[in-house]
Amino acid sequence: MPKLDKGDKPGFFNSKRKLPFAIAMFLAFSGLTWWLLGGVNFGAARTIEDMVASNPEINALEATNELCAESGCLEGWRTNVGSFLRFKSEGQAEYWATLLGDAGRRNENLVLDMRDLELSFEQKKLAIEVLYSNRDWY
Repeated sequence: MPKLDKGDKPGFFNSKRKLPFAIAMFLAFSGLTWWLLGGVNFGAARTIEDMVASNPEINALEATNELCAESGCLEGWRTNVGSFLRFKSEGQAEYWATLLGDAGRRNENLVLDMRDLELSFEQKKLAIEVLYSNRDWY
């Protein structure tokens, strides 16, 4: 039988095994947390190009110069369900969405501008799904 230190009890969790076990548990928990939060992409700015790339049915055309001249946005894309604008801050996006009123929707620093468009319910639904593509509704 191995020699036990003062206060140690025989079994798996003696003083010589507690520290390595605690370190292993910490590393496993940290790795799981990192993976759940998105790994290296956690906190990365989401671009409209990334959002519209997976939705070819909306016919996205990059129009940053045209759309951002009026709004001051960083990125702008025109689609058949509205214009998607990305702003530097959520405050700027909120201001622009407020100006748009019922024709605008905002998700973080992204704004959907649906002015001057007659959209069906299905088209509006698609536009909202693209705007909130990072959200799990269910």
